[in-house]
Amino acid sequence: MLFLGVTSVTAQNNISSSPYSLFGIGDPLELNNTMGLSMGDVKYAMDRPFYLNTANPASYASLKAATFSVGAMLNRTRTFNEVTSQDNDNGTLRYFGLGIPVSKKIGISLGAKPYTTFGYGIQLESVDQAQGEMYTRYEGQGGMNIAYGGLGYEIVSDSVQKLSLGINANYYFGNKEQLAINNLETIPGALNAAFIDNYVTGDFAFDLGFIYRLNMKNLLKTKGDLETSLTFGGTYSLANHLKTKFDSFAGSFYYNGARLIVVTDTLRFSQDTSSIYLPEKYGFGVNYEIFNTRTKDMWIIEADYEHYGWSNLELNGVNPELTDSEKFSLGLQFVPNANSNRDFFKIMRYRVGGNYKTTRINISGEPIKDYSASMGFGIPLVRSKSIYPSSSTIDLGVTVGNRGTVDGGLIREQYTNIYIGLSFSPTYWDRWFQKRKIN
Repeated sequence: MLFLGVTSVTAQNNISSSPYSLFGIGDPLELNNTMGLSMGDVKYAMDRPFYLNTANPASYASLKAATFSVGAMLNRTRTFNEVTSQDNDNGTLRYFGLGIPVSKKIGISLGAKPYTTFGYGIQLESVDQAQGEMYTRYEGQGGMNIAYGGLGYEIVSDSVQKLSLGINANYYFGNKEQLAINNLETIPGALNAAFIDNYVTGDFAFDLGFIYRLNMKNLLKTKGDLETSLTFGGTYSLANHLKTKFDSFAGSFYYNGARLIVVTDTLRFSQDTSSIYLPEKYGFGVNYEIFNTRTKDMWIIEADYEHYGWSNLELNGVNPELTDSEKFSLGLQFVPNANSNRDFFKIMRYRVGGNYKTTRINISGEPIKDYSASMGFGIPLVRSKSIYPSSSTIDLGVTVGNRGTVDGGLIREQYTNIYIGLSFSPTYWDRWFQKRKIN
């Protein structure tokens, strides 16, 4: 078992500092904006006119104005087992994108976001009577990113229902570097072994999405102050072979007087252009929205399910023996008074959520699970004369979670993610967006 007997865990210069990222193509990241991340990572049925939801391309058809979205994350992770612990801090840009309503029925979007992250340092020490003290060092860094272009089209729209379909064309690109060293430092002149594996990938794959929205008040022909809507959404990411170049090296080395590595023999070196088989992924969500026309308070609640077929992942024709992952998410947003013009705290968006995930990793029959809780705020920047308090917001969120266990010599992680995002959308009422008249 790899993690049994780990004596140190260190960070690499990367988004991730998790030993669990060494499995497959790295740790998958949540492909969501700060709003959704603050609500337990719900996204599949989120259909907002001034928020760019790249997780479901069908949502682009609902954009009412050009929307620029950017977000960043700060992370602190405590990694520990029964022997040692390590605190690691990381920060990164999480996403940026631009959504544009081309017409009343069509919206497009362009942007980029990290897809997986890969970074760890693990050291195992042992003592052999014949060879003396030996340690094995595992290191890795890299990750995969997505540059995308997408389109959403509204097929049906009336007073009762709306159906939109969408597609994202994703260009996956990135690299992964792995190093394993067997080191015999205490024996003068002893040769050590090094194993280095790299890959560089770049290719296209596609996401399909749908959103179906029902106006419940018009459907049921009810009267009263409550306007409610029920939205169903889902996406399907097609499996695809991503063209990839693989390099592999195995050899022996020793340290000279300046502690520099001197390679003595190359036992194996190979280069191959093959592929990474990226398996299918699908997710579904149900969103319920309530707006009180008298008190002007607004509620949004959403529940999501996500499945990723990691058991079918292949790297250069080799299956790394992962398991399929599943995720259940639940989130809530509340606005006390969406039309308030004086009380700042009444037009803020208050968010809370949580999720539970069985990850792609199973070690000796022990499934690695992940659960977290989230909360956040949406702070309006520009007020508009609509039921929406603003078309532009600064979004803040925090997620606290736990992954893994120390049982059986494994590693547990306690993490805190702090998110900050900007959603910027001009509307007719924004002064800078109005055409100026020249007298």
